[in-house]
Amino acid sequence: MSPYSLFLVILVPFIWGLQAVMLKIGLHQFPPIFMVGMRFVMMSLILLPFIGGIKGKLGPALLVSLTQGVAHFALLYIGFRLVDVSTGIIAYQTNAIFTVILGGLLLRERITKLGMAGILTAFSGVALIVGGPKAGGSTEAMFIIIGSAFMFAVGNITARRYGPMKPAALNAVVSLAAGPALLLISFLFEQGQVEAVRHADLTGWGALLYTVLAGGIAGFGIWYWLLNKYPVDKIAPFGLLMPFFAMLGSVILLHENITAMNMLGAVLTVAGVAIAQFGKSWAAWFARPAPLAKAG
Repeated sequence: MSPYSLFLVILVPFIWGLQAVMLKIGLHQFPPIFMVGMRFVMMSLILLPFIGGIKGKLGPALLVSLTQGVAHFALLYIGFRLVDVSTGIIAYQTNAIFTVILGGLLLRERITKLGMAGILTAFSGVALIVGGPKAGGSTEAMFIIIGSAFMFAVGNITARRYGPMKPAALNAVVSLAAGPALLLISFLFEQGQVEAVRHADLTGWGALLYTVLAGGIAGFGIWYWLLNKYPVDKIAPFGLLMPFFAMLGSVILLHENITAMNMLGAVLTVAGVAIAQFGKSWAAWFARPAPLAKAG
């Protein structure tokens, strides 16, 4: 991976980690599905000129929209309304583990014993949070976010399986399809949308615009470009940086308290993801024979 790609693959979890904080701020003023529906509608207006680049891949792009656009984001926004950022972002890290598992099942990518150990370690970290004190939110909300993470992984595998697709074109199709679908779901199951638009202040609109411009267009544009260029198992691990950026942002901007249970769960989850993704290469590196000293 080139230095430029390495920078980008670290930039994405930074953008998305801060987005979790902005999402929480916006959810104080907008209904969750309505907020994400507006997000995609705004994105589609910006990305519309790029939609022609999806030629021949419209079906897979719509499948990504259904999984990673509608299902993933609807569950994510609902879940984050019910938990604090530090708790929710730990549960969300299961997306990397789901990506590894689905990659093995659907893309025939081999899961090693170390990989399986990492998966079990990561899920133990999440289980620690789910089974611990519920100061940061309900167990039901945690499972909603885990469901969101699973749908994100399904979208990753779909984009990889049927790619490459032009990132801006894929993002345009996802936005154009997901926006109206989410707004329809919102008006069927939520209330207070008009009042929210009338009474939202600059903080709420600013948080929404961050999710549109940074988290949506920049973040997913870079992500889809990386998925086209590198195998899923090479870039998914960098998502484990997201909780640290999110936790830092939640402490600075939301004044949330990070509990010892959250920290222990985060360490186990991130360690598990790291083992699942990098364990084989680490083991190979440590197993290398030491270079022989030159005579004389």
